[in-house]
Amino acid sequence: MIVAPGCRPPTGPEITDAVAWVEGVPIRHAELEAEIQRRPPAQPSLSDAELRDSVLADLIRHRALLHRARTEGLDQDPETRRRIERLIASIYLEKHRPDPDQIPTPTDEEIRQSYDQKRAEFATPERIRVGLIHLRGSPKASTEKAHELRQTAERLRADLDPTAGGTALFADLARQHSDDRTSRYQGGDIGWVELGRKNPPWPEPVVQAMSRLQSAGDLSPVIETPSGCYLLKLLAREGVGVRPLEAVRDEVIHRLQVARKAALTERFENDLKAGLQVQVVPDAVARVEVPPRRLANSTPQPPALPHR
Repeated sequence: MIVAPGCRPPTGPEITDAVAWVEGVPIRHAELEAEIQRRPPAQPSLSDAELRDSVLADLIRHRALLHRARTEGLDQDPETRRRIERLIASIYLEKHRPDPDQIPTPTDEEIRQSYDQKRAEFATPERIRVGLIHLRGSPKASTEKAHELRQTAERLRADLDPTAGGTALFADLARQHSDDRTSRYQGGDIGWVELGRKNPPWPEPVVQAMSRLQSAGDLSPVIETPSGCYLLKLLAREGVGVRPLEAVRDEVIHRLQVARKAALTERFENDLKAGLQVQVVPDAVARVEVPPRRLANSTPQPPALPHR
């Protein structure tokens, strides 16, 4: 039997599979072999003997640390025991908690039923698509300047209004005259706008005028605001609708999977406490002191200057 320096074998029944001893506690052949297998593949430059010696040295070090810790009574320290208990609990949780990957994929019938039950959640609000021309003005402009801007806007509208003999295209005039940089180079097209949306980027009179346009091609009157004059043309309008299942299928599947995962977790939590006597004492809980809290992003205040 080979004994590592500074170690002593036990005096009891002989242990024949020990590869080393630390304070009479054996490190067995199977333990060393399992630790070698557990580790990542060794570097090609290491020989088998070097690998065995390296892993054994780590095991001996671990046993030495453990022995020193127990000698100091750390294994009985409340904080150590708390950490050990949390580790044991986390291992149990890792071993027994539900595996979300095992949740079955919803069937077509389940997807259809979920869609029908929550159809209202897939409703689309009424929306319009509008062309916009903005002639920028200023709240500080003189009455004469404001009048000139209004006349310019009225001339543009007349050029656009077929009933007034207008033949101009809205997109062309928007590119030439609009001061709205976002839509100008799209021919004034601001895209789809949901009616009733919060905090629209246009003045309230413009938003109200948008909502009054009913048929594609309708022109608004000239709209005067403190920021200038606007002209609107309705490009398209869609009423309240419901997105079809084909468009929201992935969202429905995701919702079903989230709900199933939540149900699985809830069942696990309920089973965890099933059959156990759990009693909460509210008065005792209320007496537990809670340290002062501050916002996560708050900056600690510097210490006060000493009194003179």
